[in-house]
Amino acid sequence: IRAKNYWQVPEQIMEKTRIAYGINTERFSSPLNCCINMKTYITPFVEDMVFGALYDANRYIPRGSTIANPQYDPPEQIYKAINQTQKAARNNTYPVFELMVIPRYRNKRFTDLLEESTQDMQTSIIASIPEGHFTFISPQQRNSQEPSPMSYAPFPTAIIQISNTE
Repeated sequence: IRAKNYWQVPEQIMEKTRIAYGINTERFSSPLNCCINMKTYITPFVEDMVFGALYDANRYIPRGSTIANPQYDPPEQIYKAINQTQKAARNNTYPVFELMVIPRYRNKRFTDLLEESTQDMQTSIIASIPEGHFTFISPQQRNSQEPSPMSYAPFPTAIIQISNTE
């Protein structure tokens, strides 16, 4: 795990999103940052199963309403997560709806990956948040004993929706 890229969406945002969209599963989470009211969380790490996590977020075929916040480095990890959900939405008759919180890095390789991903008819960017405006809990804050203010992402952030339902 690259802890510097393991940003957590604040609980208040996760809870409101969970209720508004009927989300019951969180992908790419861990016992350290899962939403406490989420029915299921799926981790990329087998060791997390001892804490009640399902394994393997990298191979899980999304079903129903899910939210994902994959690790941001390397950028291919995000592309794989998007592609996996797109395949599930395209190839299955059961409902697939996933919101994914991802960075919008300013390097060409990442921009190309995101642009390619959103060409799929099941995928759309529903929110694009400028650098310094989306609140995360950084790994440093999560590990600190001192209360600290929220961190703002030092990169633009996107929330994308991948769905085979209307």
